[in-house]
Parts: sequence; structure tokens; C-alpha cells
Amino acid sequence: MARGFHDVIYLGGAQTLVHVPPGVVASATVEIADLTQDEDGDDRFILASGAATVDTYSTTIAADAGAGEADPRLLTHAGSSATAGRTYAITASDGSYETFVAEAVSSTTIRASVPLSAYASGSTVSGIQLSCSFPAISANDEDLFDGNPPLRVRWTYTFREQLYQEDEIVRLVRHKPRLAGLGAVEAALRSSWWELVKQIPRTPNALRDLVSSVADRLQTKLRARGIEPESFMLGAPGVELLQQACVLRLADQGCHPENRDPQAFRDEQEAEFARLWAWLTQGRSAEGAADVDRVTDTAPTGSSKRYRSVFLRG
Repeated sequence: MARGFHDVIYLGGAQTLVHVPPGVVASATVEIADLTQDEDGDDRFILASGAATVDTYSTTIAADAGAGEADPRLLTHAGSSATAGRTYAITASDGSYETFVAEAVSSTTIRASVPLSAYASGSTVSGIQLSCSFPAISANDEDLFDGNPPLRVRWTYTFREQLYQEDEIVRLVRHKPRLAGLGAVEAALRSSWWELVKQIPRTPNALRDLVSSVADRLQTKLRARGIEPESFMLGAPGVELLQQACVLRLADQGCHPENRDPQAFRDEQEAEFARLWAWLTQGRSAEGAADVDRVTDTAPTGSSKRYRSVFLRG
């Protein structure tokens, strides 16, 4: 799911870009522009302004749902199947609503990824996602990939009488960035930091969602430092960094080993994360890491020869 940033796979053909508005919208327009081109130039628009695709899924729930029910994540309906992984909104008769991601679906049920507030039978479930297709001719354009210009996708729509114009960046990449195997980090946390894991809410995928969220945050930190996550292969050090970042997030949430002062434990984990972050992002890259050239998809023999200034922001 896009969070203001879209990765388009180079040579991957036409690909779908997705935007999640704050609620149900009737229609939207979308355009994709190369911001290095003149505003009135012929090469400005990769996708000229046109209608975005609006998820028109709609159904009503056939039983009370949410808080107070045996399974506060389960919605029962008599409509067509929703799509797992998509974002939906559930709206009560008084107009109050909340959005959620469908974790699992069947022909008669939707299971939300998180517990929901209380909703009476007859409440409406609606699709809210907007989408458009990034053209294959542009995704396969070697000059566009090599030049690496900033591309902007702009979504325009009205929600509850307020005009929204949401701008998001698009980049052509060879592959989706991944700091480390999320499953491996989740398993390591359950093994090495079980005292912390048992203190988080006992909801399905709670730890997995936390690891994924922390991985997204680390990718943002790398980009802020001028490092492209998809071109920086951290290997085993990356697994350790992500695990430590997760421990720090758990400590921030108040989790701590028995008989340890919560603040002292949290401060220790912050200091340890700072050390790991500095080792991996300042000076020469660590052994076991590799800097891959985004255009040629090659890396130097042996360890990376790239040097990163210690004075850049982390």
C-alpha cells in the first residue's frame, strides 16, 4: 500500500498505483507528470489528467459487528466478496465511520486487520481505494529509468465538501526495497525478546505488523540520509538493525523485561540502535553489505568502497 511513495518496477510493464483517501469518494481524477519537463512541454505528462478508478465495492452487514461481539474483527454480509489487502470503510447510520484493511475475505465475511468499533446490522461497508495504471511504455523506458527524474502522481477529489489534491512521488526501481526478511526478524524477536513480545496486544499479526511498520520507518530514515534502500543491500547487519529498531519500538510502547526500569531499558535500546545505525550508515559500508548501482545493477568486488560522511543527517 502506497504511503505517499510509489515504486514502479523497471521493465515490469504496466503497474497499478493506489491511493487511499480519508473515506468514500464518488469520483477522482489523476495525472502523472515528469517534473523535470516544462509545465507546458509535450513531454510533461506520462499520464494526462483523466478519471481514476474508484473501488465501487458496497455491501451491508447482516449482523451487529465490532466491539462487544465474540470476534470484533469479523463482518458478516450477504453481498459479493471483498478483496483481501484492500482498504474499506464501514459507516454507521449516523454517518460515523472508520477505515480498515481486509485481512481475509469469503463470500459472506470480511475479517478486518484490527478490532472495530461497534456497528449495528445494516451498516455499510464500502471500497475507498483509488487507482490508476502506470503505463508500460514508461515503465519500460530506459532513458526514464537512467535519468531517474522525480515523477509526481496527483490525485484530485472531493470528500465531505472539501477539495483534496494529493501529490505523491513515483520512482522507477529494479526491485522493491527490503531491509531484511521480515519473517526472520519476527522469529528472532519471538525467540530472543519473548518477554517483550508477550506484552504486546494479543491480536493476530500484531508483531508482524509492528516489524513491517518499523521496516517502513527505517527505509524513510535511509532516504532522508540520501541512501536508496533498493540499492543498499545490508545483509545480516540489516537483520540486526531491524531487530534492534523493533526492540526500541516495543520499549517506546512501555514493554520491558521483568525487574527492569522501563525508562532505563528504553534508553539502553535507543543507544544500541544509534550505535548500529552509525556503524551501517556512516563512513565505509560494513562488511557483508553492498552498494548496488541502480542503473547498471552491479556492485564493486569485495566490500563496498562507498564512503558516507559522518556529518550527514541520520
